[in-house]
Amino acid sequence: MKKMIIILLFQIVLSLQVQVMAKEVWVFGTKEQVFTQAYKIENSWTIKHYLIDSGRGFETKISKGLSANKKKAMQQIKQRFAKHKDQWVANAKRAWQGAINAQSLNIEKVPAITFDKGKTLIYGVTNLLEALKIYKREAK
Repeated sequence: MKKMIIILLFQIVLSLQVQVMAKEVWVFGTKEQVFTQAYKIENSWTIKHYLIDSGRGFETKISKGLSANKKKAMQQIKQRFAKHKDQWVANAKRAWQGAINAQSLNIEKVPAITFDKGKTLIYGVTNLLEALKIYKREAK
């Protein structure tokens, strides 16, 4: 049942377009990973922080109270979706955006930090100043 809900939500969210702007740093992690210097690494950089595990909480919320009977649960979820469609679509987009962006950039693990519209990818670093130094060293 949960798998069907995930597939439905993922199909909705996959319709989103992923756009990365120049001079943008995308930081990918989980709720447990803490990134330092998240607000500012240089004036010319925009930093976007994405959690790849935010969708789990959303799934749990919309699955709460579903019947153990698969057929009945599908009926319940369809009724809930009809009632809350706009809100659910917006929440699903927000919740899964990090995972979608990570997938679009072929990120294999987190923490990960990207520069150059995703062309430069640094794994295992959570300090943005350190990541910027690595990026500048590799760009030379």
